[in-house]
Amino acid sequence: MKRPLTPSRSKPDAAEENPAKKRSRSDSETEALLLEKHNKSKVEVFSDLVLSPQTLKALHENHMGSLSMTQIQSSAIPPLLEGKDVMAVARTSTGDTLAFLIPAVEMLCKQHFSPKNGTGIIILCPTGELAIKVHTDAKALLKYHTLTSGLVMNGNGRRREAESLVKGVNLLVSTPSRLLFHLKNTKGFLYKNLKCVIIHEADQIGIDLRKEIKHIFELLPKKRQNALFCGTPSKEMDELALFLFKKKKGNEHHVLITLSAEKPKVNLRMVKQRYCIIPSKRRLISLCAFLKRNLSKKSLVVFSSSNSVQFHSEILTYLQIDCLRIHSKMTQQKQTSTFIDFCKADKGILLCASAVIACASHLPAVDWFLQYELPGNPKDYIYTLNQVVASQNDRKAHPILFLMQEESKFLQLLGDMGITLEEYQCDGMKLLDLSSRLEKAVGENYYLNQLARDAYRSYLSAYSCKLSKDVFNTQNLNFQSVAASFCISCPPKVELS
Repeated sequence: MKRPLTPSRSKPDAAEENPAKKRSRSDSETEALLLEKHNKSKVEVFSDLVLSPQTLKALHENHMGSLSMTQIQSSAIPPLLEGKDVMAVARTSTGDTLAFLIPAVEMLCKQHFSPKNGTGIIILCPTGELAIKVHTDAKALLKYHTLTSGLVMNGNGRRREAESLVKGVNLLVSTPSRLLFHLKNTKGFLYKNLKCVIIHEADQIGIDLRKEIKHIFELLPKKRQNALFCGTPSKEMDELALFLFKKKKGNEHHVLITLSAEKPKVNLRMVKQRYCIIPSKRRLISLCAFLKRNLSKKSLVVFSSSNSVQFHSEILTYLQIDCLRIHSKMTQQKQTSTFIDFCKADKGILLCASAVIACASHLPAVDWFLQYELPGNPKDYIYTLNQVVASQNDRKAHPILFLMQEESKFLQLLGDMGITLEEYQCDGMKLLDLSSRLEKAVGENYYLNQLARDAYRSYLSAYSCKLSKDVFNTQNLNFQSVAASFCISCPPKVELS
């Protein structure tokens, strides 16, 4: 992100000036891309930075940042504020989101962006759930600014997104495929003033999405700042960084931040893992039956979306089954306090969205780990399971995968990676009468009905975005049965990509 402009240059067009254009670089230059090592921090607290009062107020009010910065924040924020390209390798939930959001907001503020200037920052996320979380944090950080923000992702209405883009979105959070769609099809989408592109959790992006990202880069203005954040280094990330940074001319300053300190690997072959295949319409009552039988234990249940977490927590509450919940729509302060409460408890149930789990640096010790709604690929499941097993102390976690018959190939993919699971009988037959009772309650209660419909839509939207199409294919789903798992008798329409 560019250095603050001096008063003599603070004109509306100054946002398009590039201080690096005075430097020349031969077009025939072929030497390898050089990255400046930047592992030693010069700043340790937010007061060391020159931030706008609006940003500082939002940080304080939302408890988004403590007085002291995390390693990734103190390492990444200064060079980003200086307008340098950055590749940062650091574990998730180490403050990496604020590490790029704070400089992004400050750049827009100091460049005097307004809706008429269009989009100045684009943040690309591999999944819709992660994009929602980033956008939620961005909105909190922008609370006292006049800047605009927007979210475009698969599952949202394209027309409404297009209308928002035409009005002017200064900070845009997006999934790659939906951004590419709008770049090609939305007339009036102003992005010629783009200043920076940030890729979040780049290591979670599959090969197809990497191709889309390269296509996106070709369509965007070449004079821009770039930032790439990932959890683990890899050859693919190096290639993406090379492509990203070498496209720039005139700016020779690149920063490589390596703070990755991975936890010791856990031998998952030594962990007894189980699965249960349940028809769609019996999934909810089977989950309720399992949790009711294990009220004296500590259980962590993972869902694919925030809406699904909200709906299922209300259903459990209706059934007088106490539970806690964490999802990306909650403030960071509320998420943290809920997490601490669950960690301190000897027993209980925590419902959690997958995006929050993915961003967690550590997980609580539990007796049962239930993957109720499957992740997009086996690697995500293995990553989460590693976290769960590594966090155990005197408890021994028992993982269970909930699958529909249509998703049984997921077990084959795990088998190809050396992970075997035993079948577990999780039967809800004894509670079949509960199904009609819940459906009636949801049908008669407006609030529950809206939660159910939102959760159903989010579930299908997330399902359609999963990369393993041989496992997750919406054409193989019985929508009536899926709707029944959300206590809906008549499935609402859902726009699927």
